[in-house]
Amino acid sequence: MELNIISFKIKQFANNNGSKIITFGELNKYSDINLADKINPIGWANIYSNLSFSVTDRLHSTIFSLKKSIPFLVIDRKSKYSGENKGEIIDLLTDLELLKGHHLF
Repeated sequence: MELNIISFKIKQFANNNGSKIITFGELNKYSDINLADKINPIGWANIYSNLSFSVTDRLHSTIFSLKKSIPFLVIDRKSKYSGENKGEIIDLLTDLELLKGHHLF
């Protein structure tokens, strides 16, 4: 499934559940609020205290979600990995027995 379709489906889900999508890493055309160029690294790290759910493809976002006990979904590209390399996020979530929060497309 293409990332654009996944983003659209997440937007539909958010709309149906009265939620807003906030972008603070990379701009996503489906976000309701774009903070990507408006917050510094400290603000970026602290924003997790205000989230109810996190969707990410980044290791640090996964770690901050875990630290703040925020439910999360990691969406990762299969093409990012080659051979035996499964990536840092998969390694982390496997060690924590939380791999159910990780999906490859």
